[in-house]
Amino acid sequence: NILTFNLFAICIFSCQVGLGEKVDIEAPSVKIASPERNGYILETFTAKGTAKDDTEIASLSLVLEQRDNPTEETTVRFRTSGSEWQRYNHTTGQWEEYTGVGTGIAGSKSYMDWSVTYTLDGSVENGSEYIITAQVYDKYGNESKETKDEVAVTVDKIVPNATVKVPSLTKNLSTLKSNSANYKLKDNTVLTKLINGEFTVSGSEKEEGSLDKVIVYLDAREDTTLNDLDNNCIMKKVIKGDNLRNWSTTFKLYEVSGYEHDKKYVRVVTESHDTAGNIETVCQGWFVYWNDADIPWVSAIFGGDDYAHKNSVYPSCSLQGQAYDDDGLSSVTIKLYKGDSTVAEKTEVKDLSTENYPKYKAWSIDALAENTDFRIEASCVDI
Repeated sequence: NILTFNLFAICIFSCQVGLGEKVDIEAPSVKIASPERNGYILETFTAKGTAKDDTEIASLSLVLEQRDNPTEETTVRFRTSGSEWQRYNHTTGQWEEYTGVGTGIAGSKSYMDWSVTYTLDGSVENGSEYIITAQVYDKYGNESKETKDEVAVTVDKIVPNATVKVPSLTKNLSTLKSNSANYKLKDNTVLTKLINGEFTVSGSEKEEGSLDKVIVYLDAREDTTLNDLDNNCIMKKVIKGDNLRNWSTTFKLYEVSGYEHDKKYVRVVTESHDTAGNIETVCQGWFVYWNDADIPWVSAIFGGDDYAHKNSVYPSCSLQGQAYDDDGLSSVTIKLYKGDSTVAEKTEVKDLSTENYPKYKAWSIDALAENTDFRIEASCVDI
C-alpha cells in the first residue's frame, strides 16, 4: 500500500551515507640525518634531515639547547613558515626570517628535505654538549613517536694531529739532499735509508673526538706549500675505518712513470679529518725513493774488488761472501765452475726461510779439492 511504500522510501533515503572530507589519523614523521647521534659538531654546523606525511606537512620546528643547563635565553628555536625558515628572537619575542648558506627547504606538501646552518657563540667551550630536537606537525595535530627526533652532540674545536712513524722522514729537504748525495746502490750502509718497491706509510692520530678519514699524499714538491694537493700529487690514499688512531697504507710508486729507476725525493703530506669537520694538513717531510735498490745482491771478495777478480786460493779452502736485501732474503745460490766450463762442478743452495728471511746473510762454500783454475758465481733471491 501507499503508506508502506512511503515508509520504505524514507528509510532508504535516510540511510544513505554522505561522502565528506577524508579523516586523517596518520601521524607525520621526522628524521635528523646529520649530525649523527652522539656525534661531534663545529662552532658552525648544519643540521639536516627529512620529514613526511601521508597528506600534508603543516610545519616543522627545530630546537637547539644545552644538555646540562638549558635555559630559555640560551635555547635556539627555529620553525618553518611556508617555504622559509624563521628563528625566534628572545629579545623582541618575535619570529624573524632566517636565511644563510646551507639553510633551506625542498620537496613537496607531503615530503620535505630540510637543513639549518647555525653558528654557536664563540665563547662556547670545547666539549660542550647540546641536544638537537626536530618535530613535525600536520594540520590535524596527529602525533606518534615518529613525529619527534633528537640527537645529542658535542662541540669539537680541536683539530686532529697526525704523526708519520714509517718511513723515517727528514723535515728539511736540503739536509736530505746533502746526506744522500753520495748514496750508492749495493751499499749495505745506506740500505735502510732507501725506500723502494712496494712500501708502507704508517702513523698515528691524536684526536679528542672521532676521526673520519686520513688522506696521505705523495708528491715531488720541494717546499712546504699545501695548496692544490690533489692536482700536484704523484699518488694518494684515503684511509677510513675504525682504527684511524693507528693507520697504515701501502704504495707502489714504481708503477708511476719516471719512478721505475733513479734516485727521487718524495714529499709526504697528511690530511686528517675528524667527524666534526676539523681538518689538519701537514707537510710531514721527505724520503729518498730509489726503486733499483729493491734488487738483492751478493759479494764474494777474495783479495780483489769482486768475485770476478782472479785470486789464488788453496784447494778445499773455504770461500766466503755476503748477501743483502732490504726486504729479506729467500735463498742464496753458489756455484763453482772449472775454467770456462758452463757446467757447475759444485752447487749449494741455502734456503733462508728457516732463518726468517734475513736482510743480511754471510755464506761460504769449499773450493774444489784439486789444484785447478775455477770461478765462482753467487746469486740471491729476495722474498
